[in-house]
Amino acid sequence: PQGWSNALLLQALLGVSLSVLASVITRQLISNHQAVRLALSKEQEVSKERALAGTVFDSSPLAIVVTDPNGVIVQVNQAFCQLTGYSELEAQGNKTNLLRSGRHDSNFYEQMWAAILNKGYWTGEIWNRHRNGQIIRHELSITAVLDPQKNVSNFVGLLRDVSERYAQQEQMRFLATHDQLTGLANRTLLIEELTRSLALARRQQHGVGLLFLDLNNFKPVNDRYGHSTGDALLTAVGQRLLSSVRESDTLCRQGGDEFVLLVPDAPELKQLVAMAHKLVQLLEQPFNELANGAGSIQVSASIGVARWPDHAHDADSLIEAADTAMYQAKHQDGGDAIATASSNATL
Repeated sequence: PQGWSNALLLQALLGVSLSVLASVITRQLISNHQAVRLALSKEQEVSKERALAGTVFDSSPLAIVVTDPNGVIVQVNQAFCQLTGYSELEAQGNKTNLLRSGRHDSNFYEQMWAAILNKGYWTGEIWNRHRNGQIIRHELSITAVLDPQKNVSNFVGLLRDVSERYAQQEQMRFLATHDQLTGLANRTLLIEELTRSLALARRQQHGVGLLFLDLNNFKPVNDRYGHSTGDALLTAVGQRLLSSVRESDTLCRQGGDEFVLLVPDAPELKQLVAMAHKLVQLLEQPFNELANGAGSIQVSASIGVARWPDHAHDADSLIEAADTAMYQAKHQDGGDAIATASSNATL
């Protein structure tokens, strides 16, 4: 009623200022509270993701190994320990080359790391050594992890044992390229090796020899003693021949009682004929291990000899030349014989 005094104005101004200040502080507190709640919520989500990632890492059926940029192991999961035989404590602090098998040369690893550094990843199969010394084939994927500055901070490797699959593939290939009875190479593998040998011989200017061998009197063995004894005889013939040839030669069972010997770095024709004579004499020795109460089993052989480039220009014609020579040797008077593809003469 008496109007605005100076004291009253000061009180009003102070009240308004305090109200504004309280409002600002309240608003800031609310904002901070919301920020804290949001941060806590994000941290919870991150924690959940970390927990999930940790669970996946620990329970993954794939072996996982994490290294620093220098290839030093910093973390492995349980599957890695089971796959390699190394415990987490044994693996940490070591480089991944503790698994190196020795089956790969330095060029293999250079190409692998070049792909990782250039592309950021590498996938393939690799031979690794288990802690117990066993060599195991693994399927391996390596990925480079980059930091915000695009520098490599870690490498992550995923491993899976594919030894069984590899063994099955090798078994399938073996069955496809080897005779099931004797275990010797079959015609498919012979053609592969002969083609490879001819290509090498053309570059290095040396000969390739082929000896086509057929057993004589094999049918009477089957008729008298049965097919099981005949099969055993073929196996014994294959082993006897295999023990007398060089490791670089390829001995093939062509089928029935026919065998073929590939000599990839063949000497002169005269020496190939001498080799054929030794094989004939070797097979003339009785197979006492097959005796079944009626005495030992004895057979003989006829051999046709052909040499590239003397008698043929490619794989098929060389086989045909040796085959033709063998049939001529087989039907020569006097029985066991050796014939060459060039002269059609019994030696």
